[in-house]
Amino acid sequence: VPAGDDREIEIRAFPARFSHLQTKQQGNAPTLGQHTLEVARAAGLNAAQINALLANGGLSATNPGVAAA
Repeated sequence: VPAGDDREIEIRAFPARFSHLQTKQQGNAPTLGQHTLEVARAAGLNAAQINALLANGGLSATNPGVAAA
C-alpha cells in the first residue's frame, strides 16, 4: 500500500472472501498520528485536555496546531 511519502507499507488482506464482492485497496495508508485528534475528540476529550496531552507527550499528532478547533 502506498504510504503517501514514497514508501510502501505491507498490510494484511481482508480475512474473508466473498464471491460477489470485488475489493481493492483505495487511497494511501494513514500516517502515524494522522487521526489522533479526531479519535481524541470522539472519545470525549475537549481542546484543553487534548492540548495538555499533546504538551506532555501523552498524544502525538501530525498536525497538532488544530487541537483547539
